[in-house]
Amino acid sequence: MTSSILSSLLAYTVASLFLAATPGPDMILVLRSAIKDGFRFSFGVILGILTSLFFWGIATILGLSALLFHFKQAFIVLKWAGVLYLLYLALRSILSKPKDLISDTANLDNVINTPRASLLTAYGQGLMTNLFNPMIGFLFLFVFPAFIPKEQDIQFFTLILTFLQMLVAFSIFTSLALFAQPASIWLKKGKSAVWIDRIAGISLLYFAIKLFLAQPPV
Repeated sequence: MTSSILSSLLAYTVASLFLAATPGPDMILVLRSAIKDGFRFSFGVILGILTSLFFWGIATILGLSALLFHFKQAFIVLKWAGVLYLLYLALRSILSKPKDLISDTANLDNVINTPRASLLTAYGQGLMTNLFNPMIGFLFLFVFPAFIPKEQDIQFFTLILTFLQMLVAFSIFTSLALFAQPASIWLKKGKSAVWIDRIAGISLLYFAIKLFLAQPPV
């Protein structure tokens, strides 16, 4: 029994590494915040993402995730909330002006020492991006069961897989944010900062369209 549990956990770890490394809106937010606003801001985004994963895990255990796919209206409402929020983030990035961005090293130091309000904003971005994405619920509801060994408590093992997913996501996104730090030197030039926002905004716009076209699993 122990070997089956370990093999299931190992198999899901490998699968979750691929899932977490797949480009998505959460990855775009982490990269953008790490390059443009510094590691502390990106860490706030990461904490928001981890919190949303925990919420989805608890919702799955309580059976709330299943409601999204049994009731089409619930899926549509949550999907539209996610689409609108991604559109808001995308347009804010695309329409940002050079004067709103960082143009010198002194300003960069100020951003690295981000005030509490800004960190809460970063946390909120990471939280809401995943919380409003019903396809995250699909992952928990339909993928998790394939990795739960027979004769194991489904709810307890779902919680274990949730924490494992959070651990993998933390490792991937934190590493990504750290590796992106050298690119922050681009922020000494206002035009570079503008293009970072433009690229991030277009990417988020793509994921908003992709989420808009998503349909609940049959």
